Amino acid sequence: MSDDERTLSREQLVALLREVGLILQEQSLEASIYVVGGAAMAMVFDSRRVTKDVDAAIRSHHEEFHKAVTIVAERNGLAPDWVNSSAGAFMPNHLDDAADEMNLPGLRIAIASPEHLIAMKLRAMRRRDLDDLETLFRSCGIETPEHAAAIHDRLFGETDIGYSGPDEALYAARMVFDRAASRGWPIGTA
Repeated sequence: MSDDERTLSREQLVALLREVGLILQEQSLEASIYVVGGAAMAMVFDSRRVTKDVDAAIRSHHEEFHKAVTIVAERNGLAPDWVNSSAGAFMPNHLDDAADEMNLPGLRIAIASPEHLIAMKLRAMRRRDLDDLETLFRSCGIETPEHAAAIHDRLFGETDIGYSGPDEALYAARMVFDRAASRGWPIGTA
């Protein structure tokens, strides 16, 4: 399997990040990252979810963290960018006070809260986000597209780069609700 096709489970993600942390710990360092996207979904909401990479904001010890990630990539046959900041454009500027935390030796991991994931995934709205959004809506008790869009609009506003207005988030949320209903399991029903 090529690097581009390899998927990582929750267990694999945690093991790889633990390996990164141990390399940092050997240097008497503790890095801090904020994980979003598919990796956050796999780590917190759906243990069966797999992802190709870890989208993260590196909050401390950037250079040392990236060196450790490169070492782990080489040891495990991963793409060099298996941890990357590609999702940065979709991250709100607001601090995520409700982020879950995971502490590994040498590495503190903040995992995006459900509301931040909803906002980011509504903003990105790629086909692969539909299942994640459905999982998040059900997990968070979101019963209407308007409720989901309001979360997005609270975290993203006119001053954010790429902001396209509240109608886009509402349209995206309606797509998720309509898709769930067409599959026979409407959101907001028991």
